Amino acid sequence: MLSVAQKRDIFDKARTHCVKQGKQATRGASCVYKNGDGLMCAIGAGLDEEDMKMVLVAYSAETIGHLVEKGLVKSVFGHSVSTNDEGFLAKVQIAHDRAQFRYEAGNLKVDFETAFDDLHSDLFGQD
Repeated sequence: MLSVAQKRDIFDKARTHCVKQGKQATRGASCVYKNGDGLMCAIGAGLDEEDMKMVLVAYSAETIGHLVEKGLVKSVFGHSVSTNDEGFLAKVQIAHDRAQFRYEAGNLKVDFETAFDDLHSDLFGQD
């Protein structure tokens, strides 16, 4: 089971990845762990190469919870995960998948900052 410090590390790395990437990893209208352009979702960015191969070959439509339950994902951003961590990982995944769009300097942009800031408050309070 992840410690609070490990959850914060995963959260921070996922947020940084999404904000830097600036786009959702999608195939058609669906979010995916990694798409053909190399974009990765919040969780996909934290999967090691071996786990990512398994996910891409046969399980790309599965939620992170199902992947952990099946033993196909063993770590995220270098931290070992278990079925006890499914709820936390799902929330991080959903922050990527459901981030809203906003206009910035006349361009449509995915607002990962707000999505992750809201999740931070939900997970860790107002620290």
